[in-house]
Amino acid sequence: MVEVKNVFKMPGHAGFAYGFSVQTASSLDKWYIRLPPPDVKLQGTADVLRQVAALSVMPNSIPHCTVKWSGDDPQWFGRPYFIVPQLEGDVVKL
Repeated sequence: MVEVKNVFKMPGHAGFAYGFSVQTASSLDKWYIRLPPPDVKLQGTADVLRQVAALSVMPNSIPHCTVKWSGDDPQWFGRPYFIVPQLEGDVVKL
């Protein structure tokens, strides 16, 4: 059995991001999903697949999350998305 639980909305204004946990018989994994706002032009901060491309070329010397799943098939979430694991650590504000 697989259970999705502990769903929560992340702060921010550039789109929609949610944290959630996936519980199986043997593990508890924590994830984030990032979606653009509905009915917006997919550019700038709403272009989540461009963010996937940027994350995929970042060198390992820069701490960042690895995209586990991404896509633009509307059958899943109605718009493009990507899913990354939750990482432990602090946020650096510039």
